[in-house]
Amino acid sequence: MIKLTNIHIEFDKVLLDNENLEIYDHEITLLYGKSGSGKTTLLYRVGLLSSNEQEYIYKDIDITHFSDKQKSNLRQMNIGYVIQESSLFEQYDVLGNMKLCASFTGKSYTKEEYQKILDKLRLEIEFEQPIQTLSGGEKQRLAIACALCKDVEILILDEPTSALDSYNAQIIFEILEELKKEKTILLVSHDDRAKEYSDRIYNLEDKHLYLEKETSAKSEMRLTKLKYTYAFTFYKKYISYFFNAYKGFSLFMTCLFFLSSFLVCSSLLYIDELTNENIQLIKDTSINQLFVQVDNETLDYLENSDYVERIYPYTEMKVGVDGTYYDVYPYYNQDSVIDSLEVKLNNEGDTYTSSEVYKSIFNSTQSTSEVMTFDFVVQVDDEFVEFEYDIEVGGFLKESTNSYYGSDDFLYVSEELFQELMDLSGVQTYEYYTVFTTDYDALIFTIHIFEENNLYVESGFNNIELIDYVIKEMNTLCMQLLIIIFVVSAFFITILQVNYFYKRNIEFSLLKINGLNNRNILLLVFYELCSKAIISSLLSIPLFIVINVIIGQGVSKFFYFIFINIIFMIFIITSSMFFNYLYIKKLNLQEILRT
Repeated sequence: MIKLTNIHIEFDKVLLDNENLEIYDHEITLLYGKSGSGKTTLLYRVGLLSSNEQEYIYKDIDITHFSDKQKSNLRQMNIGYVIQESSLFEQYDVLGNMKLCASFTGKSYTKEEYQKILDKLRLEIEFEQPIQTLSGGEKQRLAIACALCKDVEILILDEPTSALDSYNAQIIFEILEELKKEKTILLVSHDDRAKEYSDRIYNLEDKHLYLEKETSAKSEMRLTKLKYTYAFTFYKKYISYFFNAYKGFSLFMTCLFFLSSFLVCSSLLYIDELTNENIQLIKDTSINQLFVQVDNETLDYLENSDYVERIYPYTEMKVGVDGTYYDVYPYYNQDSVIDSLEVKLNNEGDTYTSSEVYKSIFNSTQSTSEVMTFDFVVQVDDEFVEFEYDIEVGGFLKESTNSYYGSDDFLYVSEELFQELMDLSGVQTYEYYTVFTTDYDALIFTIHIFEENNLYVESGFNNIELIDYVIKEMNTLCMQLLIIIFVVSAFFITILQVNYFYKRNIEFSLLKINGLNNRNILLLVFYELCSKAIISSLLSIPLFIVINVIIGQGVSKFFYFIFINIIFMIFIITSSMFFNYLYIKKLNLQEILRT
């Protein structure tokens, strides 16, 4: 027996106020009354579809404060619900609906047993017949047949004959009369014939529930305490059947996953590669030159390091012009020096001066267009070695030109000439070296080596601060662009996916009616999303490989693509599940079933 006490139903106004309802086993209990009197709402209360609470006794067990999961288990194993329009899953055919409903309680039948159930409902329809081709009477009887496939104790029917003609309505009541031998039946109906077949009749009128008819027999049925846990195979079969039933739409959503994941991941890889190429171009502008102080350990490092391309010894050297001495520095790339020239004096000279030194030479008695004799001074150990050398000055540099060796007033000589001058001085040991690294990254690494050893290093030749700033800005811009593409694309797909699930609210409501709780439906959604993600990934990965091979890129970024693809799919699935959780949690069966 089912007993509800202190029933209170109120919307814009009070419909029932502290009324009681008793439903006995093996009886047909009828609820009738005017439209809007609260019949269907009361039906939802009995069927555990409404969140509103009243005192509820089921088989002598107080289930008033049962959790949603516990109530779902009761709906699953004990209640078969036939709503007014249709309780059928339209993506399934006749046999598919019966098998699905049987699977809700872990039942399985042979085709012959399914046929017997159809025969009991006087249905002459094909197993493979689509639901859309059935008449209203056939749909109602098939819905009852599906409820019987669950093998439950209680059948709840909401206006089972409202859309049927007199003949089909009569068939429904005759079937219910037979079924009450095995089941307990509760229905709402405006059909006067329902009163003839009902054992107990309640009239909802003026906020009260009047018992107008009752029988003396009050038999009791057992409480089905079994609980069937949905295995992965249940979800797999459901999703597989759904995909097969809606091939076009399922293919569209899967292709949307595939195209979005492929395009987004490919775009991210392309942007990242393009950024890296541009960064490398910027790094290539560095001349990768350092002026360093060395000790025995760092000299050994320089001579054996794979990061060092060339090393040149350096010693302090000065040149005298009219009694004034200026520093002598080597240069290693004549083109870069010529680019910094203010005035080119002749094409033969490969020695250049700073602007200040040029003025001293110009004011001297010697001609700047001829070979000039300069006095050079080099400190060797504790002595100064002086010697003369003839040099032809090729021009002087712009005032803004810096040497980075020390003084801004200097004589610039080629590396070969500088080495010749050092040889003439007889110097054999060196404290400083000019170093050229293999690339920019090697330059930065080498700088760190010398800084860690507290040795002097001059890196001003390379404009490292500007390069690092540009690289940082490019990386930041790239990261922002990647995040925007990733998030916007994933959000767009998520919205489409969530909207797609929102449109399936009737389907999800029917699943809840048949006993699936929120967790079960979320698992179904999760498995469905995962299946699309797996299919799209299996399609996009080989396509990525083929395209990269065709354009000559090879498969070097294969694992990077897989990684991004996985992250993208996880993001979509996670965000979709979050929104679906909020939606399913607030799924109002009463509101949906009324629409």
